[in-house]
Amino acid sequence: MQEICGEEIHSAISGKVIQVSDEGNLGKHLKIENSFYQTVYAHCSEINVAEGIEVNQGDIIAKIGNSGNSTGNHLHFEVIKDGQYIDPMIVLEKNN
Repeated sequence: MQEICGEEIHSAISGKVIQVSDEGNLGKHLKIENSFYQTVYAHCSEINVAEGIEVNQGDIIAKIGNSGNSTGNHLHFEVIKDGQYIDPMIVLEKNN
């Protein structure tokens, strides 16, 4: 199996970083928001952005890790629209 810890995480959307935290089960995590979506990136080993900054789609925002309540190195990724979790592929396919 390929080692993924430390691999770069790129933002799926352009928007504002509204949360950077290491509290709770998600470990080191961040949330980015624009007028359509919120995206969450969790269990990071490192976060490379700060709350309040604007990021562009594709910017490096963090690195994959195993922080928080996790069973191994991975990226926990969520997409939220209008307060509801949606299939991330909707956003990923739309932005590619």
